[in-house]
Amino acid sequence: MNQDKITELIINDRKEWQLLAASLDAHQGKTLHAAPSDPWNSRDVYAHLARWMEYSTREIKAYLVGQNLSEPISNPEEINSHWQSLDSQLGLSAARQKAHDAFEERIATIRSIPLEHWDFKLEKMVEYDGAEHYKMHRNYIQG
Repeated sequence: MNQDKITELIINDRKEWQLLAASLDAHQGKTLHAAPSDPWNSRDVYAHLARWMEYSTREIKAYLVGQNLSEPISNPEEINSHWQSLDSQLGLSAARQKAHDAFEERIATIRSIPLEHWDFKLEKMVEYDGAEHYKMHRNYIQG
């Protein structure tokens, strides 16, 4: 990974994040994920993304200092459901702020990584909760 690729990654993350946030804000109060037993609205998506970005940023920081990483999450749907339940008392504004804060912490963490620390594993860790994750959620939104 070189500086140009890191810059491109950050630009793509920010672009997709802004597109997703605009879409979430334009669809407040509507069901965005159509799973009938577990519908998600904008608050749920913001809270979900905040949780995953917080998790992945912690993992990136741990990797950089040589700490043990968490065991891989074997059932993401189960953890998503658990987190949705925990975050159900959040209002949209609080969930949005939590997600924006987590996004900015993620970007600051990526910017702080010295070039010599980038390797294949770190690159995959950084990409995990980036532009493609945001784009996936944006594609779920109908209308």
